[in-house]
Amino acid sequence: MNLRIIYLIIFCSVIFSQHGVDPSWIEAVPLPKNNIVGSAKGVVGNNMVITSEEKIIIFYQEEYPFPNGQMKTYITTSVNNGNDWTTPDLFSPFELVSGGCCTNVSLDSQDNIHIIWKGASLYGIYYSKMDNNLNLIIDTIRVSENINYNVGSATISVDGNDRIHSMWHDGDATSEIEIAEVMYSRSIDGGFNWENSQMISQNDNISSSFARVDFSGAFSDTLAIAWRDQINSNDVDVRMALSIDGGISWNEKPISVGPGKQWDPGIIIDKDNYFHINYHEVPSNNPYVANIMAGWSNDGGDHWEPNGFIQISPENIRSNLTAFAYDLFHDYIWVFWKDHRDGHFESDVMGSFSTDKGESWSQPEFVSDLGDQQLGFKSTTCSPNGIIAVNFDEWNSETGSGTIYYTQRTNIDILIGDVNSDGFVNVIDIVSIVNLILSNEFNEIGDLNDDSNLDVIDIVYW
Repeated sequence: MNLRIIYLIIFCSVIFSQHGVDPSWIEAVPLPKNNIVGSAKGVVGNNMVITSEEKIIIFYQEEYPFPNGQMKTYITTSVNNGNDWTTPDLFSPFELVSGGCCTNVSLDSQDNIHIIWKGASLYGIYYSKMDNNLNLIIDTIRVSENINYNVGSATISVDGNDRIHSMWHDGDATSEIEIAEVMYSRSIDGGFNWENSQMISQNDNISSSFARVDFSGAFSDTLAIAWRDQINSNDVDVRMALSIDGGISWNEKPISVGPGKQWDPGIIIDKDNYFHINYHEVPSNNPYVANIMAGWSNDGGDHWEPNGFIQISPENIRSNLTAFAYDLFHDYIWVFWKDHRDGHFESDVMGSFSTDKGESWSQPEFVSDLGDQQLGFKSTTCSPNGIIAVNFDEWNSETGSGTIYYTQRTNIDILIGDVNSDGFVNVIDIVSIVNLILSNEFNEIGDLNDDSNLDVIDIVYW
């Protein structure tokens, strides 16, 4: 190969990989470890809550010694936007159930933390409850009844009426023998009692797994849970169960089916009872690319807009494995994913948000820039006051040891000059001011000199 071409490839690769972090996000801060040489990681689902007083609480797993050590779960907190963190505390309920792991958490309106987790030696789904000072209110309650095979991917979400919803799959998501099915249970008395678990996917010899939801904006009895159905190794579909009685009963319906693979969906229900589904799709004609897809429905999932589902990730970039959160304060929808432009294993967190019920999406923004390190698990949540936050694992590409980082985004409300309300202050806002002037409309965000007029002087101020 021509030497100049080799140099050009190397140069382009270096430039391409150094994309940086969007300036709207604060510099990511590493979380402390119980043992400085331990390996820390998150979970599938959500391991973080932020209280009404902006106290950030993160549950994480730490292995010490690493490798081949014992895995324990710890909790660390911050009260100053993630700049400083407390010494990790051991999550004590795991001492009662051997092999406990994989905590998922959700917050109620009283700032109580609801925690779902699984036991490995005593297969089952367990529940604990803490106040925002990490005092145990409920130590350990078993939620699941008999387990057919094993438990996987237990998640939890508290809805707007403080009903607690938990879901998991029983079985192996990739096995043709231990077929996985999605299970569900709920509590309507603050977690003290749980209803009998029920299978909400069809017992149809097709593996159903990895159900994830955010019900924080759901105030009605119409709810939905989405998961993936693995038809075969080349065909994965998105399906959903609908409840119109607050979770008492469920009926399954298809969402996105057809050629290719539609992987690992998540669903948000907003305050107006819109369903918002996101997932990643691997086209059947190009298995090396994956696209993040999103759509909304306001008729219980019968129809999806805009035009079914739209791609919100960049073109021709492998983008997969979403995390998502609802901003009830602003009524915004957030979706994050892994962006693999730096390599197959090297990836970063990228995200986008919608301010108009999913009709359109912001320009995707990088939340991390890990270079040649590996991105592990990621989690996101939104505070009651509208602060969106992400934590993610950085896995050392040589040793595999993990460190968790925390970051949060600048509050969109304080972006003075963001005339078109897309979360950015850029030249497009100048165009927006000009259009408003020409149309003789007034916009207080564009009135930068605060004279109650929108005119060319505001462009000068901008």
